[in-house]
Amino acid sequence: MNLRATHYGYAYQDLITGIALVDLVLGTAESITVDTKGFAGDRFDDLTIGYGAGRRVRVQIKHTILDRELSKDSFSGDGRSLRLDLLFGALLSDLDNHPGTAYRVIVRDGNPDEDLAAVLKPIDATEDPGDPLPGVATRRFKFDPTALQETEPWKTRLTGFSEVQIRTACQYLTIDTSAPASTLDFSAPGPAERALLRRVIEELGAGRTPNTNISPEYAALALAHAATGARALNGNVARECVLPQVGLITDFGAVAEGHPMRTTRRHLPQRGLDCCPAPLLARCHRHQPRGTRPHRRCHRKPSAAARTDGA
Repeated sequence: MNLRATHYGYAYQDLITGIALVDLVLGTAESITVDTKGFAGDRFDDLTIGYGAGRRVRVQIKHTILDRELSKDSFSGDGRSLRLDLLFGALLSDLDNHPGTAYRVIVRDGNPDEDLAAVLKPIDATEDPGDPLPGVATRRFKFDPTALQETEPWKTRLTGFSEVQIRTACQYLTIDTSAPASTLDFSAPGPAERALLRRVIEELGAGRTPNTNISPEYAALALAHAATGARALNGNVARECVLPQVGLITDFGAVAEGHPMRTTRRHLPQRGLDCCPAPLLARCHRHQPRGTRPHRRCHRKPSAAARTDGA
């Protein structure tokens, strides 16, 4: 069984999570959990973000390297863990305990195919929630509750739900298509990498005074790596743990307001980024901040397989 697509999907998930982690560093987000199920049957476990004022967003991320439409089979079957009745059930269970939560399914697939388009409609501009994360440009769709109850196989799939439940699930669920592609290489970034790089430069000040010793590539890699570490451990990403990894000056309120920053600095650990995941952290020694010792793994010559597999 070839697991390469699965590993690519995890790396892409970490990259998208890295974009969200900028908000955690800035203090806009108060909590972020990664790859953590809140209950049996949870279908929105990839990323949970708690913002100020109680706003909560749950995100499921589905990657593909194929240039294809979003198919009906994605939601009528469960090959991608998106079967609509199970997705609705998970959403409604979570919503009961966390009223007002927004639910996003982010996919790399393009627009709905002809069959799916009968029930999955573009969101009206007056109701558009906007991109799921800053820089993650998507096309937004919602399921039409009336069409679902009149069209097979959806009518049969949703037999166990009341009309109110179906309408509620459709109201709170957004399907984000055409998510930015990724190369998994910050030396040759794709649209997803560029979205993260743009945030660490413009919002965190990487590569700019007084952070000229921290390259944007290194800061971006550190954020993606923090997501990888959280997924491998308990799923929680703590701001106080992310800050030393990124190594930037920490007065980010001043960054957001465009004021000069204090010169108090958090230094990177001498080992750099421990256990750098490949291929996302490939060639990270090129972006290692001056005065720190590169991680040994980063200096190993990639194998022929790694060079072939890398995007």
